[in-house]
Amino acid sequence: MPTYERRENGWRAKIRLAGLPSESASFDTKAQATAWALPREKELRETRKGNILPRSLGQAIDRYLIEVAPTHRGSRYEALRLNALRGDGKGEPLPPLPVHKLLDEVTVADMTTWQRARLAQVKPATVLREINLLRSVFESARRDWQWCTGNPIKDVRKPPKPPPRRRVISQDELRRLLLAL
Repeated sequence: MPTYERRENGWRAKIRLAGLPSESASFDTKAQATAWALPREKELRETRKGNILPRSLGQAIDRYLIEVAPTHRGSRYEALRLNALRGDGKGEPLPPLPVHKLLDEVTVADMTTWQRARLAQVKPATVLREINLLRSVFESARRDWQWCTGNPIKDVRKPPKPPPRRRVISQDELRRLLLAL
């Protein structure tokens, strides 16, 4: 049973189950704390029994956006990219990710199909960034939340890295710089 504690700036919900580390979170109202604590306690009980609750890729992306992405320096760009990949309806249409599929039902073939379609739209460097981001989503779902048993994007071949940019300043540009100085 979760416990609730009144704090000076809101409410804190705490969940303690034998054999698992305790979890807590702070909220503005007790209703918000209860809305988080009861389903989370059910998840933890099911996880402790060895059951994996069925979750979709879209749910994993949502939780990643809330819990993991804000801890990164490039969180704004991660959020923009994940929302675009999920299909938020803004900007150009992207190849659809199987966001409605359960995490354990997403296959390497699904991800390879998505990758091929994406490579037809953008350069390999962009696809590499997106693959790395999706790999992080799957790893968080597998390791931290125990929502799935594997990471299908691990077995997808990455596109080749583009060659590094090498630019040598021309004599004309050098003359202009010297004049400006």
